[in-house]
Amino acid sequence: MKKIELTRGLWALVDDEDYDDLNQYYWYADKKGFAVRNVPEADTKSGYTTEAMHRYIMKAQPWESIIQKDGDRLNNQKYNLVRGPKAGHRHRFLPGAIPTRYRGVSRQQSYDKYRATICLEGKMYHLGWYDTMEEAALAYNEEAQRVWGSRAYLNEVVGKAA
Repeated sequence: MKKIELTRGLWALVDDEDYDDLNQYYWYADKKGFAVRNVPEADTKSGYTTEAMHRYIMKAQPWESIIQKDGDRLNNQKYNLVRGPKAGHRHRFLPGAIPTRYRGVSRQQSYDKYRATICLEGKMYHLGWYDTMEEAALAYNEEAQRVWGSRAYLNEVVGKAA
């Protein structure tokens, strides 16, 4: 495992075999916390588009989604990257919601609670409000297991509710 330096004092973790290929580009941390680079694109107003490091490593097609299993957006080692359907894991958040390290969980500051949600066929479903992010992650896991069975991407919950 090697580290690639990004902006804002952050580092991306990559496999040794990917390091030389990735390190030839300038990577930076975007607002969402992903490692990205600018790629020339003539059809855009700015003349470039961004490409995420995890998508570059997995050579993802536009319709594919690449998910970091551990929820760490800067851990781009291949063991941690999984292909998935684009609509099956994306989460929209309420205004003021803060994403957490768990899939399907956000913290709503105004309520001081954690919200569990799941996205099915492009629609967001509210699963409930919880006192801890671990409880919300377990609620997400339960619903994901029910909906997708063995194909579900589950949270590895560590802490209070496990």
